[in-house]
Amino acid sequence: MNAQHLMTVLVVLCTFASGQGSFFQNETDLVDAMVSAVMRCKNIPGMSVSMVRGGDFFAKGYGHARLDPPLNWTSQTPAYLASVGKAFTSALLGVLMTETRNTANSFYWDTKLSSIFGDDFRLTNDYLRTEMTIKDLLSHRTGLSDTDVYTGIQRIGRAEFVKRLQYLPTLSPFREQWIFNNLLYAIAGHVGEKRTGQGYESLVNSKIVAALGMSQASCGTEIYPTSSQTNYALPYHFKNGKLEVGDSRIYKIGDVGPAGCVSASAEDLGKWVQFMASGGKTANQTQLIHPDLFKEITKAQRLLDESSVSRFTLDSDYPVSASGTWYGLGWYGGYYRGHKRLLHPGNRYGYSAVVGFFPDKNAGFSISINGPWYNDYRTYLSPLSYVLSDIILGENQWLDNNTVCSFPAPYKNPSSIVPLNRSMPRDETIPIETPKYVGIYQSRVFGTMTIGQINGQILTFQMNSAGIGNLSIISRADGSFRMIFNELLNDVVGSDCSLQFGSFNNESYQSVKVASNCFYTTYEYKKGVEFEELEDKSAAVPLSKWSALGVCLFVAISLMCT
Repeated sequence: MNAQHLMTVLVVLCTFASGQGSFFQNETDLVDAMVSAVMRCKNIPGMSVSMVRGGDFFAKGYGHARLDPPLNWTSQTPAYLASVGKAFTSALLGVLMTETRNTANSFYWDTKLSSIFGDDFRLTNDYLRTEMTIKDLLSHRTGLSDTDVYTGIQRIGRAEFVKRLQYLPTLSPFREQWIFNNLLYAIAGHVGEKRTGQGYESLVNSKIVAALGMSQASCGTEIYPTSSQTNYALPYHFKNGKLEVGDSRIYKIGDVGPAGCVSASAEDLGKWVQFMASGGKTANQTQLIHPDLFKEITKAQRLLDESSVSRFTLDSDYPVSASGTWYGLGWYGGYYRGHKRLLHPGNRYGYSAVVGFFPDKNAGFSISINGPWYNDYRTYLSPLSYVLSDIILGENQWLDNNTVCSFPAPYKNPSSIVPLNRSMPRDETIPIETPKYVGIYQSRVFGTMTIGQINGQILTFQMNSAGIGNLSIISRADGSFRMIFNELLNDVVGSDCSLQFGSFNNESYQSVKVASNCFYTTYEYKKGVEFEELEDKSAAVPLSKWSALGVCLFVAISLMCT
């Protein structure tokens, strides 16, 4: 046997042993060209891409994970995935169900939450309390409102939030409407904690991350890179004509880690895609999730609302078809060019990602970027996802270097896609009586809203730790104000956020509502309510000295400013 023949045999044997092959050169060249075009036209600092097709595997990083000092984005650079992490929660529960299957400790998707949480599961609606299941939490079909995951709400523990579900507003009848809910994913994660006695983050890292060999991935209580995570990608915002790194204070997710706690590299996500595309099997063919349980993850559980459907649809104006009409357990479901497709995007102030797979083709992809904010899935990630999908499915490409940037043009005129009219009435300029608005308003689920004043003329607000700014009156008659956020959240919330005071009594207002156009649902706070007081009064503890100091400092600064 000559040396060349021996080398060929060794390459084949190594490829077989690793279970991974390679994509063709023309395919990876196309990815390089398309990624370069998208990063250039969208001002994206850095990106990672992975593709899986049977035994073929591709993972690569592009651009910069950090700009100052420069740090190249490689295939091993972790980046935060936001809501892509929801699928890790459903997978974790599937693994735990498989491990306890046919035992005295078994539980399943249709297990009632009341049997898991007992008397701690307190809903005012008896039917919801007795009938709500794990599947209802994971498919966003409870009808309950989400809580605040945007302004840095203080951690009180997922067990405490279970007791407070009774305070969440009901937005629709049970199981009749799809309502995206991060808090209920936190409750789903707590199911795993209750069944095992271990913390959610530890479970994900051991049962999913380590089991799949995702060596750069992690699930932690903090999503912004720590001082020791120097190889992690940082998020960027586009401000004053340049890219600036995001402030760590707006990346607090509190107790809702199960709604998205995972950071991962392109290589990690390739392994995750392989796991999902193979029906819940590891690289060595170990079945971590029983097939019957896995089917429920990828099955339609609830139809989506019209707005969500539009994010994933390619109608007759496009040369190919795509749909996304339902939600499974942590995955959006539909079809692309006739192939069943499961995917989930994630977005958090610069960090954006999408993972998708085709269960009937044992194929899938991932894309992750670190800015700039504001970016959305439809125009930043979906065009490139179509390019990757066509490669792994063996379909002809319908996008090129130009249309991958101009999308949805030339098929749709972007100006014809008109956003909702969220304009506000003109602000009043007449001086207001500030004392009747000032005070601390709280909610058992939305945290704390503190209203202060500057020189008796300007009203200030602070929602939890990050939602800080001034108020400008819209209407004295109905007590409505425009919320002008400071530099922390001004490019996140925008200028069309408002609140309204209510329940006037004893010469002051007793409640305040933040409109749903700010954070997707209405937040209501009241005087006389304490967020930090434990639900079980016998175990209640006073406001911590540091929290009290924070409130005092905020009020003091408001009074001193001119």
